[in-house]
Amino acid sequence: MNDKMEIVTYDPIDAVCNSLENFQIENSVNTKMIKDLDSITFEICKQKYGEIDIYDACISCGSSLTWDYEYEVSQNDLKWLQDEGFKRFMYLISTYHIIDNQEKYNFFTDLYKKIFDLFSLQATSHFNYVNYNIT
Repeated sequence: MNDKMEIVTYDPIDAVCNSLENFQIENSVNTKMIKDLDSITFEICKQKYGEIDIYDACISCGSSLTWDYEYEVSQNDLKWLQDEGFKRFMYLISTYHIIDNQEKYNFFTDLYKKIFDLFSLQATSHFNYVNYNIT
């Protein structure tokens, strides 16, 4: 008999690499955080321009805010808040309040910075706080 047995080598590293071939990492933004941002924004929209207070807006949200116990804010979330979150906030605000001068724009930008700081406070317990600029 001339049956030759083929020797097959098995490399566990190759097996792991092959199994991860189609693996993708998504930098998704936490939808619960976006919901919280929207809740705060809608509460601000209900208030009169000269009487808007971020603290009152958060209190008015009541138990609909979930940031303390349902999710953690990540660096990716903060980056989203810095750019897309700011755009979302200003768009929603502009549907209820007329922003027709620099003073109003600065007022709402300052409000958003306070909201951003609130979300950033939660993130500081999970990683070093990075100073983001909101323009």
